[in-house]
Amino acid sequence: MRETLRIGAGAGFSGDRLEPAAVLAERGRIQYLVLECLGERTVALAQLRKRQDPARGYDPLLERRIELLLPLLRRHGVRLITNMGAANPIAAADAIIAIARTRKTPIRVAVVTGDDVLAKIEPGELTLETQAPIAKYGELVSANAYLGAAALLPALQSGADIVITGRVADPSLFVAPMVHEYGWQLDDVDPGRRDLSGLATVNAQDLGEFLIGQTGPRHHEDPAFGVRAWGRLLRRGDRWCRCQLQSHNREGGDVTRHLGHAASPRSSMRSSGNFRVQRFSSCVRP
Repeated sequence: MRETLRIGAGAGFSGDRLEPAAVLAERGRIQYLVLECLGERTVALAQLRKRQDPARGYDPLLERRIELLLPLLRRHGVRLITNMGAANPIAAADAIIAIARTRKTPIRVAVVTGDDVLAKIEPGELTLETQAPIAKYGELVSANAYLGAAALLPALQSGADIVITGRVADPSLFVAPMVHEYGWQLDDVDPGRRDLSGLATVNAQDLGEFLIGQTGPRHHEDPAFGVRAWGRLLRRGDRWCRCQLQSHNREGGDVTRHLGHAASPRSSMRSSGNFRVQRFSSCVRP
């Protein structure tokens, strides 16, 4: 079990800069790199692109990010977790595999699905806000459930180098690797052993560049791209950990973390030579 776990936040939205992730992978001494690139608006736009081309529907910058990061991930042994799959995680995995094959780089990709519930929504269903039928507001383009950390755990346990998802709760992208590394139990919600403030810190890491002022006019002059965080397990079997958020070569503060509960996933595997794609489908509960 690692005493220290470093997780880099390489992106906080779909059109975010490419360089921060590369700097973290190259010099951040991280074990995991998270690219959080998906929101409600962006997943709806991805659904529209998927309608026009069934082979698309993932993040428009996916190929550019993977081209840049793949050699760095391999060289430094960093695992990538990202929701760039957007409306089409399977196609996103195929695109990653195609890049890896071109580079002759064996790679294992896990795909987490199950968030897209558009087919389960009936036009006659009433909205919670107005009790009017959904059809009153026009065509429904996108409907997604937020998956949690549990949906990502089988993908991490598979040993995948890259885990790509659709809609996952932003903090879960960071919580899942900590649960995987430290063996925390997701159904242990004893408030005597947990501190809810930890989730706020994980979500702050998702928006790391805003946290450290990387969006101003002078951010390009600052070499401290991105944010990294690490959880330190104080003793084996304890659910508490200490976390510090900091930019590259900068100090941060201490908080504690808390994990939530999510549904149990199911999985299936498909392989292609040295390039393996593992698909995980999470059960969506009402």
